[in-house]
Amino acid sequence: MLAGCSDGMEQVAGPFYIGRFEVHGDPWLFRCPAEPPSGCANDTLPDGKVLRAGGDDRYITFLLPEGYYYFRRLPQERRGWGNNPEVIVGPLSEDQFAEASRELRLPALDVEP
Repeated sequence: MLAGCSDGMEQVAGPFYIGRFEVHGDPWLFRCPAEPPSGCANDTLPDGKVLRAGGDDRYITFLLPEGYYYFRRLPQERRGWGNNPEVIVGPLSEDQFAEASRELRLPALDVEP
C-alpha cells in the first residue's frame, strides 16, 4: 500500500519511519525508499498504532498496543523487499522482548511519533 503520508515523519533507521496517513491518524511504521513523505509504503509491515520504535544497522524494533516486535534488516529493504520480506517476530511480552534484547542486542525503543 503506497501512502500519501502527512508531514512529520520520524526516521527510525535506514528507510524506516514512523508516520501517519492523516495528520490526526494513528502512527504506523513505513518503509520510505525515497525521501518521505512520497514513495512510502507499509506493505509487509504490521498495521497499527506504533507507540515507539528503534533501529540500528541490524534490527528494527517497535511497540504496538498488543506487544513488542522486531525484525532483522535486509539488503533489499529499499527495493525488491516483496521478494524477500522481513521476518517479523512478535507480539512479545515485555519480559520476552527484554530477553531477546539482551541476546540479540536489539536497539532501544527511542523514537516516538
